[in-house]
Amino acid sequence: MSLALALGGALSGCAGAVSTQTAAAAPATFWEGFRDHPHGYLTAENTPNAANFLPPPPAEGSLREQADIAAYRAMRSLEGSERWAIARADNEIETPGAPRAFD
Repeated sequence: MSLALALGGALSGCAGAVSTQTAAAAPATFWEGFRDHPHGYLTAENTPNAANFLPPPPAEGSLREQADIAAYRAMRSLEGSERWAIARADNEIETPGAPRAFD
């Protein structure tokens, strides 16, 4: 019983410690462009080169090229749709728009 009273008293004391300040917090400030953009950890010497791990483009007239063109046309048919807008927003990598993906 005394443990319950002590615990109840401790918890009620914590409630009084909560701040009553209701001012809205300022939005986070991110960098403006690339001049003040934080530098990454890769250097010119150790930056991956996509040509080393991506296959070459499909040969002209090949089935792979035809499939690429069909996929391209299918995706372009979505232009202007709600799904297109979502994809554009997901593709935003410039700041300060990129952090909005976490809203």
